[in-house]
Order: sequence, then C-alpha cells, then structure tokens
Amino acid sequence: LMQNWPNASCLLGLAGAAAMDIAPQNLFVWNPHWQCFVWNQNECAEHVIEALNMFLVAFDVDFATVIELADPTYQSPSGYE
Repeated sequence: LMQNWPNASCLLGLAGAAAMDIAPQNLFVWNPHWQCFVWNQNECAEHVIEALNMFLVAFDVDFATVIELADPTYQSPSGYE
C-alpha cells in the first residue's frame, strides 16, 4: 500500500492522532436485504425491526448504518434519528 500510495503513512498518522482525541464509539452496520421487506417470509421485516431496535439500545450504539431497510414507516427508538 505504501509504495502505491506514498501519502498513506501521513494519512494513517493523522487518523491515529485524531483517534486519540475522541472517545471510543459503538458502531453498527447491517444489511438485512430488500428481500426481507418485499417478500417478508416468516415475518422477516418485523423480526429485523425488532432486532435492530434492540441492538441500538442494548449496545448503546453511537452510529448505525442499516442498508436496504425498506420500510418507510420505520420509527427508531427514542434518542435515535
């Protein structure tokens, strides 16, 4: 990586320095796939929503990315946007 991108060491150094100045973050990334919501076999959509809301609160998630959550009526738990 370093020989293909000579500035990588500088960028990594900056990222490391910035990381020391912030508190640890709880991150969450999940892709339940659109089929779960469109086909909804075995009430998949309801189970995904229930699990997502439980994870957000139980693990005190600071930042979450949920890919393909195809429910326009989704309401996040209190304290989450």
